[in-house]
Amino acid sequence: VLALDRSGKERVLPLPPGFYCVPRLSPDGTRLAVGVGTDIYSIELKRLTRDRVTFGTTGTLFPYTWFDNGRILFSKVENKTGLDIYSTPADGSGTPELLLKGDNRQWATSVAPGGTIAMYEQHPTTLRDIWLLPPGRTRTKFLATAYQERVARYSPNGRWIAYVPNDSGRDEVYVRAASGGGKVTISHDGGT
Repeated sequence: VLALDRSGKERVLPLPPGFYCVPRLSPDGTRLAVGVGTDIYSIELKRLTRDRVTFGTTGTLFPYTWFDNGRILFSKVENKTGLDIYSTPADGSGTPELLLKGDNRQWATSVAPGGTIAMYEQHPTTLRDIWLLPPGRTRTKFLATAYQERVARYSPNGRWIAYVPNDSGRDEVYVRAASGGGKVTISHDGGT
């Protein structure tokens, strides 16, 4: 695993050899969540200790995101076609808790500073759509068209959502105010 700071300086993290995928830095920058096989591990970056977060789960876990510094959100299949979203302690100390049951495949991809979760869902008729789940409330549709909209990410201040649609005939990166409104194209000649 290679770490790159904001000045462009590279640092190799001395981790055991392995196939690490989908690295996600914790909000405070002290931990790194990584996929190893079909499980998620949390690495404490100062001491380079590794905690296994999921154990023998079935189905898809990726992508996943940090809920706060202490919890990670991930999706998995439980003997059905849909994916449910779970929350689990980042230190591997607890049992995953069901956060949102789904009839379709759904993935949590980002969390705003106030705790609203951005997610996308694979819907049978409208393909992939973006939904928002505010704390303690029912999820609401943010964007659903006849095209794919996926991998929504909040800006650090929570005011903007970047996402990847394919309405131009290829993947692009757009940004839209989290409160709604028109899109602004960020990518040039495609992007993800």
